[in-house]
Amino acid sequence: LGDVYKRQILRCSNFKNNNTSYGWNNFSGKVVDGYLGEKAVNIDNSTATSGYIDRLGQIIHQNSDNKIMEASQWYTLSFYAKGSGTVRSHIYPSIIDTNVKGFVDNNERLLAGDGYLDWKLTNEWVRHTYTFKTKASIQSVAQNLLFRVPFASNVFICMPQLEMGTKASAYTISPEDVALSIDLKASKTDVYTKSETYTKAQTDSAIKIAKDSILSLIHI
Repeated sequence: LGDVYKRQILRCSNFKNNNTSYGWNNFSGKVVDGYLGEKAVNIDNSTATSGYIDRLGQIIHQNSDNKIMEASQWYTLSFYAKGSGTVRSHIYPSIIDTNVKGFVDNNERLLAGDGYLDWKLTNEWVRHTYTFKTKASIQSVAQNLLFRVPFASNVFICMPQLEMGTKASAYTISPEDVALSIDLKASKTDVYTKSETYTKAQTDSAIKIAKDSILSLIHI
């Protein structure tokens, strides 16, 4: 398989500035310190005796939202996890080509149509990878990534990443998140108080130049 590296698809993967209409549309966990200085989300279902809870989900392909995954292409989901019990991931409902074997933690295997997989957790941070090929034709319905936490499990998830290619590259946030972060900083009043000798239009122009410069450094 040829390795192809593309940009991070998941938005708000660092669990900052999340908006349910922008990033995680299903988000109900506690944001805590994670691995390598990044934030993690903790979802604790350890006291439950049956069932599971859905607490972390995001649309990864939807024509109306400019979240477009390409047909007949390889993609890799990666994330760091630790805790007790298991965490279950889904990529659903119908984007995975089940006629082609995928890779789970670099081991070749058949994949479920809804991306169903249980990951056993330990007390140490472990980076997991899930590599799949998309169908030749992707349905127009929303395709999703979902993490489910079964009963008697306590999970920490950090640095989730979805990208085109057969290998997980170094973690990064999406270009959209970079732009959002710049916009949030640029909207603060001190941008203008520190630039009193410039007009607002001149300051906006300088901000745009800086943003474009940063975005040009990201592989998209």
